[in-house]
Amino acid sequence: MSTMHVARALLPYCVAGAFAVAAPAQARDDCKPVGFSPGQTTMELAGTAPPGDVVCFALTGLRGQSVSITVSEGANIIFSIEELVDAQTRYRFTATRPTYRILVGQLMRSIEAAPFRIRVALGDARGADPNGTRKVDRISADDLRRSRARAISSHRMARPDSRRLGLIADSACRQVPSQ
Repeated sequence: MSTMHVARALLPYCVAGAFAVAAPAQARDDCKPVGFSPGQTTMELAGTAPPGDVVCFALTGLRGQSVSITVSEGANIIFSIEELVDAQTRYRFTATRPTYRILVGQLMRSIEAAPFRIRVALGDARGADPNGTRKVDRISADDLRRSRARAISSHRMARPDSRRLGLIADSACRQVPSQ
């Protein structure tokens, strides 16, 4: 197994461990309540993620809304949405509850606090983003196409067809040793 496969396999355990250490912040109920004003479709959550803890935001008034959350600033920043998803840098969902707790922390714990900005945008129930475009869906579709193309090309390289192998073998056998 390659180093990359091992790293990918261990990543969920590292993230779970980081949030387990940060569990005291979740238990304290010290979430900062934030909500959208009437007519407002985007907001920014900003702050500093401490090295051994998380920052909690309680997003209210979301039921029935399509919500898109993206880390817009902070290379080592991830967020989790309690009872929904863990360790993401962007996530989109349709809210079925009125309130969601967003926990913001560092992916790889450092010794210093890390500044962050997270963009939260509301769309309609059909999934369009607030600007009326489907940019979020297009990004996801492009990512999917790229990952499929990588998988296909790596499959072709890992299993070359027999005709190519035959040509390589024939050319190797036809070489005459130099005198």
